[in-house]
Amino acid sequence: MHDSSPAVRDATVELIGKYVVDRPDLAVAFLPQISARIADKGVSVRKRVIKLLKAIYLILDQDEWIDLKVDISHRLISRIYDEETSMKVLAMNALDELWFNQSTGDTFNFSLTSSILMKVAAAYKELPSPVESVMKFITKQYAKQSDASRQKFDQRCKLIVEHLIDQLMDVAPARDQAFVRLAIYHLPRDIFLLDLLFPERSRVHSNDLHIDVRFSEAARAKQSADAAALPEGRDYSKSSCGLAQCYPS
Repeated sequence: MHDSSPAVRDATVELIGKYVVDRPDLAVAFLPQISARIADKGVSVRKRVIKLLKAIYLILDQDEWIDLKVDISHRLISRIYDEETSMKVLAMNALDELWFNQSTGDTFNFSLTSSILMKVAAAYKELPSPVESVMKFITKQYAKQSDASRQKFDQRCKLIVEHLIDQLMDVAPARDQAFVRLAIYHLPRDIFLLDLLFPERSRVHSNDLHIDVRFSEAARAKQSADAAALPEGRDYSKSSCGLAQCYPS
């Protein structure tokens, strides 16, 4: 994968892809090397990696692999700033398929998607968030589609928003403390983002949403004050999965 020729790197990724798409264990083993090539200088290599990461995402069907799905989402999001327009569109279409169109039969796993979106969005502090850019693109795409497709998308967005709000309402001391911190600091922003982009899908909870966004801002201010007291030399800001966490040696 490190050959000087883009054609050789592309052929290598293609060959690896043939072996890993049906073997989740091999996919996990090769994921760090595959993911690293998403920033390859060769357009054909980046294109193949985007398609392969989407295929790997779909076969990672165990709960313990959710952080790998989050990491793949980050990798795809990184390509929305690609110099090639075709790469941007390919990456955002892949995210649309993975977040909103991955289902088993007629069942949409909104709980899993909500968890992934929460963890993905938590990694970005800048405004507007890259996740917002992806959501706006996806929304515009559905605006051009049939009524049935738009209604299906609307319903799935509504399920995600309602689940996120239910999660926020259910934050309690008995829950895992890592989840509590993630929920308090990031859930309201995720809900607010979806509510802003899809207002007709989540108005039923608007009063709760406004209260919780204010609560989150107060909590975030306290978090910043606490962070100032932490020892220097370590990045405490990233709450999503990094390579060291996802792929322990």
